[in-house]
Amino acid sequence: MGSKTIIAGIFTLLLSIGCESSVQPLQEVTVELQPNLQYSDGYYYLEIDTTKWQTLHRIDGDINPNVEYKRIEWMSNLVWYDDGEPVPTINDRSYSDLNGRFSTMVAPTNNMRGDTMTIRYYYDTKDTSDSINDFVPNGRGTLSIILY
Repeated sequence: MGSKTIIAGIFTLLLSIGCESSVQPLQEVTVELQPNLQYSDGYYYLEIDTTKWQTLHRIDGDINPNVEYKRIEWMSNLVWYDDGEPVPTINDRSYSDLNGRFSTMVAPTNNMRGDTMTIRYYYDTKDTSDSINDFVPNGRGTLSIILY
């Protein structure tokens, strides 16, 4: 056996004995919503203020385990139009805070009274912060709100 082979073997042995992995396996995050609305028969209920153009309402939530800057993307089936351009009825993105808390706002218009707002939300299930470039929305959920 050559001296290079012996040195390489000793070096590999020392590395494998002296190093312990400190890398923790990734946990999957979950999202728990608090819509802050009455709930019955699988639907949430939001009373529309017919004296105003839009009814503003906040939806809160938690990321578990807590992850700061976790991105949640939102979509709604309802839009209204301004000069022919669609205007969404929900903010399209939220980020969690240091405690894993996040919020978004919905703002259905008064002529949507009687409709059902279906909200879809998407998030990345890895337990790390998201950046603009590494968002992989493999987690999702749906929330249905009857506007009355």
